Amino acid sequence: MRRRARLLAAFSVCAAGCSTLLWETGLPWAQAEFRVTSVEQRGPFLDVLVASDIERRFFTRATDDCLAILQPGASVTLKHSEPFGPFVRDEIECGIAGLGNLEHFRGSRSRGGYGRANIRRSPDRIQIVHEDEEYVYARGGFSIAGMFGWSPGTDQVVALLPKIPECAPLAAGGPVSVLYRQVGRPALGIAAGEGVCPVSGVVGVLPEDFAR
Repeated sequence: MRRRARLLAAFSVCAAGCSTLLWETGLPWAQAEFRVTSVEQRGPFLDVLVASDIERRFFTRATDDCLAILQPGASVTLKHSEPFGPFVRDEIECGIAGLGNLEHFRGSRSRGGYGRANIRRSPDRIQIVHEDEEYVYARGGFSIAGMFGWSPGTDQVVALLPKIPECAPLAAGGPVSVLYRQVGRPALGIAAGEGVCPVSGVVGVLPEDFAR
């Protein structure tokens, strides 16, 4: 019902130039034009920020094709022949590997249906597999990420945890409780001591990624 309402709203107000509104409905034929505003390589991935009348953050694999078309300032088409993608420019395609700034995707793709409960919890187990200057990378199942309309597979997800005091209790890994919020921030977090560590992004990984 909520999906139907979004579709009706999109069609009722849509005119030329509202491609992002249709893209957010998730229709398989929808596409939108974005400008690449920033690209940063993180391990085997690219952390990509794109903007038009909306701003979205994605992760892709750092393949030759993705590196070629995802250049700052470049215009790219974002299609829906795959979930949330692929990016296309000059007939070159780059698939989406993960999502960042998850509050944005909750708004357009939320799989509600949990009554009045704002927070849903899911048990998980994480392993710290990598870190850079900004993030600690925690591998786990994160099946609750399906609430954003995205699910790469059990135990094949890395969550980016910012290097802030709230996330310090998770440094050893192990059993955790993952929280999804329908309203408020963070949209996705991990219970850590008396607080919550916000998840900055989730990325589908291959078994060889971050191998030790």
